[in-house]
Amino acid sequence: MIRLHKHAAVLAVKDAEVLDELLETERVSPCIGPRLSPTVAWVDHQRVNVLRESLTRAGYTPKVTRDAPE
Repeated sequence: MIRLHKHAAVLAVKDAEVLDELLETERVSPCIGPRLSPTVAWVDHQRVNVLRESLTRAGYTPKVTRDAPE
């Protein structure tokens, strides 16, 4: 089965250990969806701002990039 999600976002980190840590961080983990790879996790597009704020409060410096419009 192939699923394409038009309104989705991903969280990508450099190291799998960073994603492990984020998934264990109480403020951040509720904003992160399923892990797609060792360094990538799915995020509901409606929770991107909540995730960004949670990451900042937890001491991380998130960088948000956007795809070009269709």
